[in-house]
Amino acid sequence: MTTVHVQPAPLRLTIAVAHPWVRRLTRMGFVARGVLYLLIGLLTLLSILRDGERAHGGMTVTFDSIHSVRPGVVLLAGLAVGFAGFAIGMMWTAIFDWNNDGRTMLGIGRRVGTFIGGLGHISLMASALLLIAGREPEGHGTRRAAAIALSYPFGREGVAIAGAWAISYGVFLLSKVWTGRLDLLLDLSALSPATARISDWLGRLGMFSRGLIYVTIGAVLVIAAWVGNAQNVVGFGGAMRTVSDNAFGVASLAVIAVGLVAYGIFMFIEARYRRIG
Repeated sequence: MTTVHVQPAPLRLTIAVAHPWVRRLTRMGFVARGVLYLLIGLLTLLSILRDGERAHGGMTVTFDSIHSVRPGVVLLAGLAVGFAGFAIGMMWTAIFDWNNDGRTMLGIGRRVGTFIGGLGHISLMASALLLIAGREPEGHGTRRAAAIALSYPFGREGVAIAGAWAISYGVFLLSKVWTGRLDLLLDLSALSPATARISDWLGRLGMFSRGLIYVTIGAVLVIAAWVGNAQNVVGFGGAMRTVSDNAFGVASLAVIAVGLVAYGIFMFIEARYRRIG
């Protein structure tokens, strides 16, 4: 005899009522991500034109640049709301399997990754709120976290696993450049073929840049685990500089920056045309 588990009516009603709000929050999150990546790319390109080899980029620099202009607090507040919405949307997606990943080992792994991605945007929200409150977020967060981990038993193994995950995620993003399978839930049927092709190439450029960045972050983490020292561990901006220091100089940084601009625009397309829930 098959046992059927039925959710209590109040819980089903609560979930049903929340669905449209979670969708709206998720779309707001895609917009916030688009603004962030667009600004990272544009500010990096501006820095290259202004400072040349001393060019810099990254999320911390971008947040500081936003805060330094007159309407910066308003923009930071909007980004904080968007990041919070994206965090809620990703965690909700993972819990209720909105991406239809299923309960296989691979599906559960994807859902865990989606949930962790949501949690990561809480830190972005916190950085924006700290600046609004007049407090400067501490830099080198990835390096500090790695140093703390290395100070504990089995810390090297933990850092190595984190590095391996970052490398695998970066390779996964780079594979999308080749396959063109950017997002199976993105429906561009309402666009003209030419516009859809442009959207596709914007996404591929963005995946290329982000893939290189994550591979770099992961490789440095693995090296840090091997030597037991987190001194050279880098985050997003540091990875961009590491690539430019070791591959074709500032030209490679410019290519990554252009890719991040493209990814920012692609996030706006996701916000409009992605099927959510």
